[in-house]
Amino acid sequence: MKKALVITSLLVVLIFLTSCVQAQKIVCPDSTPINFDSGELAPITGGAVIEENSTEETPQVIEIIENETTETPAIEAIETPLIVQQPVGQTQQLHTFKEGELVQITPTVTDPDGDKLTVSFSSPLNSTGGWKTKIGDAGNYNVLITVSDGTNVVNKTITLTITQSNMVPVITAPEIITVREGEAVRLDATAIDPENKSVTITFNGWMTTNSQTTDYDDAGTYTVTITASDGETTSSKNVTVQIMNVNRPPVIGALQNIIVTEGEKVLVTPNAQDPDGDAIKLNFGKPLGTDGLWETKMGDAGVYNVEVNVSDGVLSNTATFVLTVKKKNNPPTIEVADIVVEEGETVTINPTITDPEGDKVTLIYSGWMTTNTKETNYDDAGTYEVVINGSDGQNNVVKKLSVTVKNKNRPPVFTI
Repeated sequence: MKKALVITSLLVVLIFLTSCVQAQKIVCPDSTPINFDSGELAPITGGAVIEENSTEETPQVIEIIENETTETPAIEAIETPLIVQQPVGQTQQLHTFKEGELVQITPTVTDPDGDKLTVSFSSPLNSTGGWKTKIGDAGNYNVLITVSDGTNVVNKTITLTITQSNMVPVITAPEIITVREGEAVRLDATAIDPENKSVTITFNGWMTTNSQTTDYDDAGTYTVTITASDGETTSSKNVTVQIMNVNRPPVIGALQNIIVTEGEKVLVTPNAQDPDGDAIKLNFGKPLGTDGLWETKMGDAGVYNVEVNVSDGVLSNTATFVLTVKKKNNPPTIEVADIVVEEGETVTINPTITDPEGDKVTLIYSGWMTTNTKETNYDDAGTYEVVINGSDGQNNVVKKLSVTVKNKNRPPVFTI
């Protein structure tokens, strides 16, 4: 039911308006703010004032009505629907980010009535106002922020500006490089800057340049870090270098030629080793034994090409040498018997000479005789020693014999 209340007294109106201003409860239906700071009261129509102490279930609203017959406004008490004040939203004014940065919009929102508020965001923000930008997101984005107290909704649009970041250089290089010991490792790495800036590439770790020659102690797995820089940003990539073990053959030192004589011993002790430290085995060619030993004998004379092989079980090496076995020269033998003659007879020595190799033997006589024959006279009676020295040019033999000259009785001689 509408209650009409007309107040023609300007004083009453002023008192009423003053109390309403102090209560901050005047709201215009068209949301036009009422300014009381000028000290003057402009004619008001259609405004609504919520009574502070209304005990009714529906708040009592006093409507100010323009009186057509008087310059003094009239206030009429009527039943008017309640106009709920809307929540107020405050947001950041600067919304500029770089690609790759985290955008987080956190508006400060309040509700004059203390109502619970719900805030929502349009794409690209998530439900909490966040967005993790990435390379390629540069641009302007209009984002609608909505605040609601369940009845009224306030919308505000902000602009997010995502500026382009200085993108890191892009490195192209193999993930794994595999070589064998002794081979060269070459890292063919390239780096391109998306903004076409000059890029510097450096290498760290097992390699400090893009190439390195391995040796036979490098077997293993290594990491090389490639770093590319455009002067502002850097990127890096790890490359795994696998160096496969190479089994090197054992080595054997040069063997000197050997000369021996029949009957002498031959022992070969080569200098052999494995560069990888593997166990090695020596194999001796004939006529050597398994231990490199050979005891020659008569009849072994000759020239032998001998091989000595060293092996680690997989790879091997061989050295050769010449073994000369000279024929052993046995001394000649002399056989001769003692001789007995009479004075006046000729002594003749006829020794029997034997040389095992058939070499020519030269005889030299010394002692009582200097040749193999001698004419005795009648003063030679006695026993004498003769020495025979025989030589085949390498070996000598000495033989002694005795020559006995028997006295011969001569007949007497007389003259008349």
